[in-house]
Amino acid sequence: MDGDAILFNRQPTLHRMSMMCHIARIMKRG
Repeated sequence: MDGDAILFNRQPTLHRMSMMCHIARIMKRG
């Protein structure tokens, strides 16, 4: 899970600029 790529997109996805890729990072709190 840590370091995985997550892809977000807005509907309608007409071109690549509406899609965003983020890298998941596990946060240890507490």
